[in-house]
Amino acid sequence: MDEVVELVVRNLQNYHYPAFRIVQAESGQLDFGGGVRGDFCEDHANTDGELDNYHYRLLRSENAYLNLMGMASVIYWGWANGEIREVRVRWFLNGHGNMPPTTAAIAQERLLRAKEALENGNCGLALSSFQGVSQLGRTPFSSKIIAFLAPNSAGVYDTKIQNAILELPALANWPRLDAARNGCGEVDSGAIQDCYIAWCSALQSIAGEISNRGLGQPRPLDIERAIFAAYIAHGNP
Repeated sequence: MDEVVELVVRNLQNYHYPAFRIVQAESGQLDFGGGVRGDFCEDHANTDGELDNYHYRLLRSENAYLNLMGMASVIYWGWANGEIREVRVRWFLNGHGNMPPTTAAIAQERLLRAKEALENGNCGLALSSFQGVSQLGRTPFSSKIIAFLAPNSAGVYDTKIQNAILELPALANWPRLDAARNGCGEVDSGAIQDCYIAWCSALQSIAGEISNRGLGQPRPLDIERAIFAAYIAHGNP
């Protein structure tokens, strides 16, 4: 645990936040229904906390159309380093392949389901809430929604995080993460849900240990980001 805490504390300020979101715009190119329209936006400022709060507000809004915009914005943010990000948002909204379009009603219902699971302390069940939703059927992006929805109890689990758990010595040698080493997959899989539960539990444990040692008050989401930053610094762009 000492090596894990040291790794995380050393990297808490090293996470470079992708400054992308979808913003509400009266004549925006994206129509979320209910009079809510939006546009793609690149923020070239240090807006870490602002963007966290922005997505949190949209995902927890009682307005279903804002819920839909929030989910689309998280997908856009999550693909910030790829030119396909706008295409992925449109696939989410309009459907793609055998996946149907995502309506505001679907977005709200799935978020309510996820919030109920999170309130009951079940991150794995929350992950499964997005089964059958275009672009959200696998851990990397469903976990991004959950991380913004519940930053005090969850974090992202994508391929870089999975590789960090396997490759960074402090994490690879920590038995607490043994159950979280193969978590990228379909969200309807019980094994994948169990991996995500183990991951979120580990993040909560690290956050608590750092707090107990008087080294700060990071959230589980901050712990995940520090691990992501450590992996990138390890020579993994």
